[in-house]
Amino acid sequence: MRPLVIAHRGYSARFGDNTLTSIKEAFKSGADMCEVDLQMTREGEVFIFHDYYLGGVRIAEQTLKELKARAPENPTLDEVLELLEEGKSFLFEVKDRRLTEVLSRKLKGAERDRFMVGSFDAVFLKEFNRLSPDVRTCLLLGSVVSAESALDLCREIGARFLLPAWEARHPYPDRLLSGEWIEYLKNRGVEVISWHEEREEVLEGLLELPLYGICTNDPPLVRRMIDERYGGDAQ
Repeated sequence: MRPLVIAHRGYSARFGDNTLTSIKEAFKSGADMCEVDLQMTREGEVFIFHDYYLGGVRIAEQTLKELKARAPENPTLDEVLELLEEGKSFLFEVKDRRLTEVLSRKLKGAERDRFMVGSFDAVFLKEFNRLSPDVRTCLLLGSVVSAESALDLCREIGARFLLPAWEARHPYPDRLLSGEWIEYLKNRGVEVISWHEEREEVLEGLLELPLYGICTNDPPLVRRMIDERYGGDAQ
């Protein structure tokens, strides 16, 4: 199976993460999909930024105007949705569960196979699935668990994708995964996406696995490795 190249916060190995430049350069470099982080501003706008703080103040306590003054290259969700309308694909990682209704409303009518909504927050995902049952959702999982436990979590939430964020759980995180672990989930309707990875020797191991996608800060590296191994078009 040929995995998708998923640019983690855009082409963040070379450009500021979650910036419009990083996102656009990720697609230019061969990414199939771009992962970006969604935060809510004080007045309820959706701002693309990873950390909860900017300039020593919570994102949630700043207005969009204040945030744009500090991080002008970071777009709003509306700016990113313009790229979605142009045919680009996204994994939207939600950092604030208050976005449930806002995001459901903003994504209404968007082409469903062009994006998925992910989060570490299982409560958010379950409620979002209730509001938007036709949207693909992805559970980001920080704990190392059995395939059976992972499946139970996904079924409880309604997630059809799982991203085991294990890059900080082991010096060689690919050793925590196995083809059997992934196939168990895949055969029961849950596709697996890897954490972000940039080490070629680790990527070689990931490419042996039946993954739906590989996250990376260096999308051209993973694009080259996948094309060398599989050739042809992406899935």
